[in-house]
Amino acid sequence: MKINPKIFKAYDIRGIYPQDLNAEIAQKVVQGIHRFFSEALEKQVYTVGIGRDMRLSSPEIYESVKSTLERYGLKIHDLGLVSTPGIYYAALKLNLDGIIQITASHNPKEYNGLKFLIRRGDRLVKASGKFGIPKVKDYVLSEDFLPFSNKKGEIIKQENFDKVFVEDTLKYFGSFEPPKIKVVVDTANAMGVLFLKPLFERLGMKTIFINEELDGSFPSHEADPLKPKNLKQLQEEVLKQKADLGIAPDGDGDRIFFVGEKGEIIPPTRITSLVAKKVFEERKGKRAVVDVRYVRNVQRIAEEFGGEIILTRVGHAFITEKVNETKAFFAGESSGHYYFYDFGGGENSLLPLLYLLKEVYETGKSVSQIIFSLSLVYESGEINFRIPEGKTSQEVFNSVEKRFSDGKVVKIDGLTVEFEEWRFNFRASNTEPLIRLNLEADEKEILDQKLQELLDYLKSLGVTPVD
Repeated sequence: MKINPKIFKAYDIRGIYPQDLNAEIAQKVVQGIHRFFSEALEKQVYTVGIGRDMRLSSPEIYESVKSTLERYGLKIHDLGLVSTPGIYYAALKLNLDGIIQITASHNPKEYNGLKFLIRRGDRLVKASGKFGIPKVKDYVLSEDFLPFSNKKGEIIKQENFDKVFVEDTLKYFGSFEPPKIKVVVDTANAMGVLFLKPLFERLGMKTIFINEELDGSFPSHEADPLKPKNLKQLQEEVLKQKADLGIAPDGDGDRIFFVGEKGEIIPPTRITSLVAKKVFEERKGKRAVVDVRYVRNVQRIAEEFGGEIILTRVGHAFITEKVNETKAFFAGESSGHYYFYDFGGGENSLLPLLYLLKEVYETGKSVSQIIFSLSLVYESGEINFRIPEGKTSQEVFNSVEKRFSDGKVVKIDGLTVEFEEWRFNFRASNTEPLIRLNLEADEKEILDQKLQELLDYLKSLGVTPVD
């Protein structure tokens, strides 16, 4: 059996079912993960949690993962259908040494994958391209595994754990009065329904769910709210129902997007700014982490309300690491991930929603009014480019750096150049053969002018946007 080495990604192990990932391949992958867990935890017998999403191939892969772990004599918490934030929380709540989640997140229906992490005390340490995944890749491709145990493992069933996640998040957030507004939720037939349904039932709010049935064939649309086309149905339903808010989690629930009452898509940076405002108001001197793509808006919030902003590279494993390293209260990523120190540094998609609902109640303003008041800069949105044949991404970055050498250069992730009234970040994708540009400015005219200047220069290098 030949295993495609390309399934070992920057943040997980992922490929197309069944050629890249199936029950047989999953067994080998889990044998590699077991060896990595044993070495990282410094013990061969440990407690592990396993969960899965609703993809059509997930039950088969899940059973292979479970039976393989059983053969190592482990104590296995079988969480079944569970969102990714839910299983992250399970690692903390149940004192699990490690977790394995069967999911391909927001990818199309033909994909599946495995996310995994270990727990160190009250901190989550996610597998990434620099921790865990390279070792697992080596072990799997060389079939260098630990021997199976003579003792069969113990299975402990944990059903509906997302309800526990909801209840404990509400207790953590504290009591507040839910606003009397109408909400539309599009869970895209995916995992977000497992925590959003019980949340709104507990809050007693008027809520309309669309595409709520779990269905791994994604009959309505892909569960990727980062693509505007996948929010179109939600936008239309918000307007049709004259609702006050629209909500769209991604496939495994670790990202969440929002739509205002006018049907407009709310940039994740504005939700980060809102959470920062609420946190800094209540807890002066707290830190927040933001990725290098967009920072000016939340920096201004921090300056006004007495907080500190820390920059980090893009990628959920790296951001969790930075939150834990700096003890920042939370982090907001431009792709719709929100991380909280008190949840091990992992994602909690409920808390940004609760902060938004609290702000609506306390101010009496509409969602659009709140977001407008927090929109202090202009953003280009992410523009993707293919790397020209015969060039590397670094060669492109070097040329751009030389052209804009009068700005302040930051190299946390790719190339960032900062000026008094604008800045841009140019970075290589961790998941695709693309380079990505994000630009922000204080004024719309400056944004348009500088963006065109950059595009013209890139075109002169043979670098053109992807349609």
